[in-house]
Amino acid sequence: MQNNVLNFAFCLHCSERDIKQWENIVYSISSILKKEVNIVLFEDFVEEEKITEFDYHIVYANPDTSLKLWEKGYILLGKLKNDINSLCSITSLSYSSKKELINIALINSKYFLIPLLLYKKKYKNFHLIFAKNYEEIIDLVKKGIADFGFIYTSNLRELEDEKNIKFSEDFCFPCPHFIFIHPSLREYKEKLLNIEDIDKASEEEIQYIKSLYEQLEILLEEWAYHDITKALMKSSTIGMFIYQEKIVFI
Repeated sequence: MQNNVLNFAFCLHCSERDIKQWENIVYSISSILKKEVNIVLFEDFVEEEKITEFDYHIVYANPDTSLKLWEKGYILLGKLKNDINSLCSITSLSYSSKKELINIALINSKYFLIPLLLYKKKYKNFHLIFAKNYEEIIDLVKKGIADFGFIYTSNLRELEDEKNIKFSEDFCFPCPHFIFIHPSLREYKEKLLNIEDIDKASEEEIQYIKSLYEQLEILLEEWAYHDITKALMKSSTIGMFIYQEKIVFI
């Protein structure tokens, strides 16, 4: 990285159009730090994973990336003022909640699974289809390959004229995003918090997200246990018996 340039990486859901609302913030950051700010966008989830691999100076991060940055030692700065990010569901025209197996399209990231915590008892009816980006999720739902998919509320504007997809409020979940700065910028934190469009965020908010992930881990373990058990019961080549509430293979 050049010493006179700051790299500002944005969450995958941010498009060129979304960046316009950041123009004043980027200008203010550049003025405070007296350096040019380079905007970094990502095309798919695989690319977005680079956020935690490289030492970007500033990051606008989803919950998943926020936890990773926090554990890496990045400084929690704040949130975009009036930023109301939520994961919501879109459904195909043929979708029915009475289906035995429901196909769900989502990004391969843990925070996209968090809404399922609201429906713990139904996880056995879900089949997950992982996508690289939001366009792929929309396409899977449009073609009826997926019954419904999770996208951001900000992506809904792309579906205004789409007749083969319905918006559903059945699965909506707050998805707060946070702004982190590299430890090398720690001394500028208070000045950066004076920027009008940035609200201060607390570590308690990150801890809350962490607690959701802990609940999710329990659900995923139950899910894996259920799927493995179901597969074994159907197998004619593997035997098993239950011993002290554990599955033993023979």
